[in-house]
Amino acid sequence: MDTITLNMENLSEVERKQLLSLVEKANKPKRFCFENMRSEEIFFFIGSSGEVWEKDFVPGNPSDENRFLLGNAFPTREAAEFEVERLKVIHEIKEFITENDDKEIDWADDNELRYILTYDLKDNKIYCGVFHNPMRCQKELCASSREVIRKMIQAIGEERIKKYYFGIAE
Repeated sequence: MDTITLNMENLSEVERKQLLSLVEKANKPKRFCFENMRSEEIFFFIGSSGEVWEKDFVPGNPSDENRFLLGNAFPTREAAEFEVERLKVIHEIKEFITENDDKEIDWADDNELRYILTYDLKDNKIYCGVFHNPMRCQKELCASSREVIRKMIQAIGEERIKKYYFGIAE
């Protein structure tokens, strides 16, 4: 990285703010997207069986660009492997609710309670949250009772849900 020494006293307050804003912008990491990729730069993606593949980026290649557009392109193998596990946990949540919730939620009834996973930052615990207003959340992740959510947390594991559903790194 290049080091530059500046005499800020020669700048007005407006110029100083503008310069500091530009320096902050210059120091931000590049967004990971195909427009910022160079030819033959490495990225990782998830294959159809959940395996992680390494690939050289080819500008103009529709398959490479589509992987980025679909969110299936990652800067590191670790990021791709994390996403595989995250998708597994979300699938397990959906499957558990489908298989264990006997009551159909009436989405038109604003007074009906709906139960979801919540995470409390203060005590670092996962709870069963409830809402009953006309807000929508992802239907497949809602249950009709606290008991279904509690059993799901137990079956899938609180630590896995924290890590892969809420993205909480401990």
